[in-house]
Amino acid sequence: GISMAYRNQDMDVDFSSFSVFGLSPEFMGKFFDAEESHAQVNAESFSVRGDVYILPFWNVYGLIGKVDVNADIDARFRGIDQCLGVVIGDKCLGDKIEVPEFDLHVPLHLRYDVYGVGTTLSVGYRKFFASLTGTYTVTKLEGSDGEGGSLVTVQPMLGYQMPEYRAQLFVGAEYQGLGDTMDGTVVFGDVEMDYNVGVKVEQWAYLIGFNKQFGKHYNLTGILSAGEDRTAATLNFSYRF
Repeated sequence: GISMAYRNQDMDVDFSSFSVFGLSPEFMGKFFDAEESHAQVNAESFSVRGDVYILPFWNVYGLIGKVDVNADIDARFRGIDQCLGVVIGDKCLGDKIEVPEFDLHVPLHLRYDVYGVGTTLSVGYRKFFASLTGTYTVTKLEGSDGEGGSLVTVQPMLGYQMPEYRAQLFVGAEYQGLGDTMDGTVVFGDVEMDYNVGVKVEQWAYLIGFNKQFGKHYNLTGILSAGEDRTAATLNFSYRF
């Protein structure tokens, strides 16, 4: 079969360290407090997937797509209290630079190409079924020649068949293997900025969804997921040959 999927995800991201332009996290920590910084991230994706059943209980697929990421980052600047003259005791004799602590707001918009492969294993008993889906995707930032990142997602689910309605309901969980660090390169005009940031995110979320069959060939699937720091909605429309 072939399918099209749209996903919209919101995340709250906390940080544990910053490193940009090759500067060490220790040096950056003198100016920015990672523990008091955070970001709100929205990611919209559209993908096309082709799949085939190797066995009645084993499906494999490949996908391509696009991801738009909009992030609002509030980085806590520690402030500056620097004496330019002579310090005697706790007094500064001369000029002094004083900048109070504040949040530096940095908006980002990134667009990625996405490629991936995955597989689903399933088993059923009467009207009940269970499935396990795993996907490995790689991303590449548009306009960049460098390598992109990768992501592993896993979705274990339990469901109930309703043959009279040609529909299924299911619940489960979703794992996103984002890891403890995120790195890459962001281009601002003619300037390329390498970054490596430590992040603190919850990798698991709960999910609930449905699948509805229309005629012999069409299916509509909807999934809502929610976790400690993320929510997402996915809509998938497929055609089976």
